Amino acid sequence: MPAGAAVAGGESPPEVSLYVPPLPSPLLSRFLPTTLPPPPPPPPPPPPPSPSSAAAVAANSSGQRTSPPPPEATPQAHSDFIKQVRLYFKRRFDLAESNGGHKPDMTAWGDCKKAFEIPRVHGHISGVSVGDTFSGRGEAAAVGVHSMMMQGIDYVNKSDDGSHSKGAYAVCLGGGYCDDEDNGEVVTYTGMGGQSGKLQVRDQEMTKGNLALYRNFETGTPVRLIRGKRDGFTHFVTYVYDGLYNVVEYTFEPSVATTKGADAVDDTTNTENGENGKYKGPPRVFKFKLLPVKGESKVSFLATPWRCEGILRTSKRIGVIVGPDMKCSQTMEGENRVSPPPLFE
Repeated sequence: MPAGAAVAGGESPPEVSLYVPPLPSPLLSRFLPTTLPPPPPPPPPPPPPSPSSAAAVAANSSGQRTSPPPPEATPQAHSDFIKQVRLYFKRRFDLAESNGGHKPDMTAWGDCKKAFEIPRVHGHISGVSVGDTFSGRGEAAAVGVHSMMMQGIDYVNKSDDGSHSKGAYAVCLGGGYCDDEDNGEVVTYTGMGGQSGKLQVRDQEMTKGNLALYRNFETGTPVRLIRGKRDGFTHFVTYVYDGLYNVVEYTFEPSVATTKGADAVDDTTNTENGENGKYKGPPRVFKFKLLPVKGESKVSFLATPWRCEGILRTSKRIGVIVGPDMKCSQTMEGENRVSPPPLFE
């Protein structure tokens, strides 16, 4: 139909118009994006497994243990290795503790022995500095400072390299024996054996750890010393590596940690050096005098020097002995020291 023609009824059709948006002005186009924004960057890759994790995988899969750097490696390499061991120990400790383990430190120590190869050596441990603090006996054992958690003298009866013939590797001063005396630079360390609880019930023998410390005395090989410190509020015990100490003297004398009086006679023990073949008096212990090696040791902290005699009972607090007949002095030398017995051939 031609434009403007009338339709039936004399009405004109409605006009239809199309909307065309205006083009942006040159000034506005400067602020409008002309291209699509770039896609977001991909997420970063996951971090590589830590050396301690790698060691754990190796231990669990192939049975291979991670060895320390060779002796000629840099000090930083040895320090990094010790850090790996301590990090792995902490992770295994936390895991065992979260699972309700009764002794997580022993569990973590056992896991470390499967994951890392820690050699038994005399002298300093490469990567461990004098004054380093450890959370407990388990961590100190994991890095090799003191490799035996359940006893104070770290020794072996026989070693492949023959190092056992030089004596013990380390000792722990932690209040296990009431005859111990810690005067800082002079330590009297009690031998092992003959105890029931905290009481000395029989003579110690020149075997095991006692014989090992005698070999230190005989060969002049120093031992590592770690000191235990109990917090007075939390009762948490930490251990500090205080370096190398020489065994310069030893004696064999009556213990102060006994209920026996001076006139007691025991028909089953203490049967030498006494009248009619019987020794009168308290059970005897070996006491080893330790002095620090100059330039290789330090004194981190000390317990209060003490010496007690006439004990009737012991308190629950480690290192404190109570009783109506208690006599205390801060002298190092005892009045009843006797000559040490001859050593076994």
